Amino acid sequence: MSDATLTRWAKDCLSINHLNTLVHREIDANNLARARELSGRAQQRAWKLLNEMFEAGAAKPEGYCEPSG
Repeated sequence: MSDATLTRWAKDCLSINHLNTLVHREIDANNLARARELSGRAQQRAWKLLNEMFEAGAAKPEGYCEPSG
């Protein structure tokens, strides 16, 4: 595993965490439409990262199910 890949994954994790913080702020401000949009972005990044990890050889956790539709 290259340092560049690991660094990119670390940055992706930080980005997902930051989006989660923004989601909570938008919920607190009762801006639910914006919270949904940010949550969707975080979900997309998380799935992309997870799939990259699987492609790199990570084992799928027990109980893992591919998303449907």
